[in-house]
Amino acid sequence: MKISKKTVESFKKLMKDEYNKDYTDQEAYEGASNLLEFFETLIKCAESELRKKRKLKEFTKGFHVDDGTYNCRVCRRYVTGEESWYDKHGVRCMTCQKALDEELFPLLYV
Repeated sequence: MKISKKTVESFKKLMKDEYNKDYTDQEAYEGASNLLEFFETLIKCAESELRKKRKLKEFTKGFHVDDGTYNCRVCRRYVTGEESWYDKHGVRCMTCQKALDEELFPLLYV
C-alpha cells in the first residue's frame, strides 16, 4: 500500500503532538510504512487463527497445522505439518501431544 503525503503529514503531527518530536518527511514515511506493515502482519495472524478456529469446528479433536511454523506451547520446539497438533488449547508438537494424551502431565501445564 502506498503512503500518501497526507498520511506522512498526519504521522508527523502525531509524533509532534504525542512525543514532541519533529520528524522529517523521510522519517515520517518510514514510520508510517512500518506501522502499516505491523498492522498488516497482525491482520494476517488474526486471519490465520480464525481459519484454524473454523477448521476446529469440523475436526473437533484437533488437526495438524500446515500453514506455517509454530512453537509448541509446552516445549517451545518449532513445529509444522505432521509434527504439529492444533486443538482448542493451541499448537503442540506431537511428542508433547502424545504425553498429554497419555496423561504424563496435566492439561494445566498446556
